[in-house]
Amino acid sequence: MSEGAAHQIVGNAHADNPPTTEDAPQRDQSKRERYHLVWRAAAATAAIMSAYIWWAHNYGEGLGGVPFVATIAGAYTFAMGVLDESYKNGAKKWFAKWLLSLAVLVPGCLAVIILLGSRAPVIVLNQQSDSLHACLSPAESSVNQEKDAVSEKDKPARFHVWSTPLGRPFILKVQGYAPKTVVVAAPAGVTVSPERDLIPQVSLLVRPTADGMSELLSGGTLHVYREQNGQQKEIATDTPHSRSSFLVGVAPVPLSHDLLEDWRLELAGQQMSYVSRANQLLAWKAPRLVKLLSPSDELTAHQKLRVVVQTAGSKQDLECGAIELPEGVDVLADLALHSCPRNQP
Repeated sequence: MSEGAAHQIVGNAHADNPPTTEDAPQRDQSKRERYHLVWRAAAATAAIMSAYIWWAHNYGEGLGGVPFVATIAGAYTFAMGVLDESYKNGAKKWFAKWLLSLAVLVPGCLAVIILLGSRAPVIVLNQQSDSLHACLSPAESSVNQEKDAVSEKDKPARFHVWSTPLGRPFILKVQGYAPKTVVVAAPAGVTVSPERDLIPQVSLLVRPTADGMSELLSGGTLHVYREQNGQQKEIATDTPHSRSSFLVGVAPVPLSHDLLEDWRLELAGQQMSYVSRANQLLAWKAPRLVKLLSPSDELTAHQKLRVVVQTAGSKQDLECGAIELPEGVDVLADLALHSCPRNQP
């Protein structure tokens, strides 16, 4: 046998030798490190996704909308592009090792858990074209801690409050609706649609006569005044250029069947043709919503209101009426106008 063949046999024999028992502890240590690394990576992923979902739910936008976070992400991407391949891999390994270290992972997870269990949003939606004014205050606090916000159609109002997973009561006030106590539990919070979840306060339904609606069709104006301390303050106005009744308030209110029957009996007692009565009732059944002039204003019980229909040219009072709003919520106050006295300016 030649010397080269002998060396080949010896080399193959060494290559086929199994690893010694001295390498076993190192392999076990490497497996444990990889096992712990996988679990740390899963915990870090869960913490980051939870923080992202919490931010998006509370503030309505992703983390990309935060300038600080966007700047850090952009700087890191730029740095990775500048470094060559060898340094890039080293930087990634260092960053991953630092991110998954217990010194960073444990405080990060604790911070996310605290945020999820202590902060919650109260979101007030708005399906109308006009803005809604909303206030939120703790139910158990005697100190005035109201927070104000404005809800737009494309941008709902958001309140960020301290709470617990068991819930904490708050009083929500939305313009034109009765206050409601909502229990806010972290981290889900509460989403409120006023048209669906709240009860409207007192609304005023104004019914002009046939002559009044004809004048409004020709350019006449409806004016609503509040009487207080002997003075009158205009709280709503409208020039409809149409024949209809008017619903003064914040939200549309359905008309009850009993109210429509009362109108039919009222018209039946007047000397009108059947067609005129039908047209009058049809116009009253489709009220035009009139918003209050001030966003912070609202109709409440015992307010004294005066309603006037003025002519288009001379601005003379054609029809008028007065009412004191009743008590209660989800109440529709019905006001039928009549011809104003001749001596009234």
